Amino acid sequence: MTKRQEIIHFLTQADFSARELSKATSTREKDVYDHLHHIEKSAKNLPYKFKITSAQCLSCDFVFKKRDRLTRPSKCPKCKNQQIEPARFQLIGNG
Repeated sequence: MTKRQEIIHFLTQADFSARELSKATSTREKDVYDHLHHIEKSAKNLPYKFKITSAQCLSCDFVFKKRDRLTRPSKCPKCKNQQIEPARFQLIGNG
């Protein structure tokens, strides 16, 4: 099974952050983001919908709803704090 197939397998089971996927598949976190980008694009051809739970500031509860990039934000635009709960990803069946 390729790394991307491993990540897809995990994402169909539950939601995961990129760091959790990195540890589970023994892949660098940077590479996981690359795989997630491709999975997001190819989800149209899979029987799944790619779901993203937005990152959130742990200090002021600001939610990064309009963020296009999958990577973790460096700091909160509202309070400038760097304690950010990372985004979570999941593949949900279309049927």
